[in-house]
Amino acid sequence: MVFQAPAQVTLRAEYDRAEQSSLRKLCIQRVPYATKALDEVFRMAVSRGFTFQETKAGVVGLQDCVILLSVFDHLRTNPTSAAFVSHDAIFSRIPSLTADFGVNLRLISGLTDLEEVFDAAQSAALDLEFKGWWAGEVERIMNVLEASRNLIEAFLGKTVDSAEIEKLFSGHVVTLEPPTVGRIGHIRPELQGAANGPICFSCDVSVSWGARVEQPLYSLASLIGLQSFPGPFTAAEITQSRTATVELAAQVGADDAKLELRTARISDYGSPKVGG
Repeated sequence: MVFQAPAQVTLRAEYDRAEQSSLRKLCIQRVPYATKALDEVFRMAVSRGFTFQETKAGVVGLQDCVILLSVFDHLRTNPTSAAFVSHDAIFSRIPSLTADFGVNLRLISGLTDLEEVFDAAQSAALDLEFKGWWAGEVERIMNVLEASRNLIEAFLGKTVDSAEIEKLFSGHVVTLEPPTVGRIGHIRPELQGAANGPICFSCDVSVSWGARVEQPLYSLASLIGLQSFPGPFTAAEITQSRTATVELAAQVGADDAKLELRTARISDYGSPKVGG
């Protein structure tokens, strides 16, 4: 079998079709050539300005000059923020030229730097999208929590260790009243589970407990240090009310308002108080 190379005209036609397809797919727009007087370009070359520089081969930079002037002309006609990607050292002059030409053009030194820029932009876009989504979820979750105060109070009554609650009070707790839920806030996401599954979160809940507390009563003599009088000599029950912050972990359905409470623990005991 003998391989026969396609004719040049066929290769050019195939290349043109592939090029046009790629330009459309990547939304690449052609920039028209700049219109610049020849004497101005000549003065740039003589002064070794713009993209012109002297090398062993002589003064070079005409092609780079046409490229950069074309970009500048396009940006002046279509004002926007843009980036110029090139690893060619001559284009490092771009930052010092943009002000004179009145354009907003950022230099990105090669494909490696471009990849980092894309990664940062994608991360920022995802972060913004997530914040917008989560703001809506917080509002929805807050509505569910506010409508479920009785459920939360019953759950706290069964879940929070009574020994931990008793630490809030001064004296021996005789009887403990059921908790009362106050302010609900600081809803935080817990990124786990399936993408379309329930939304897991934790939040801070201000919870109040009341209790009958037994406290010892000391004689006046014992309080002033007279050891000849024994003390304490009796005890009395008083009512105390204490408030603490409880960290509540829960999940709520993505498509409905079904709330499932998972764990609860006292995260902040507040300032200790003495008396009723």
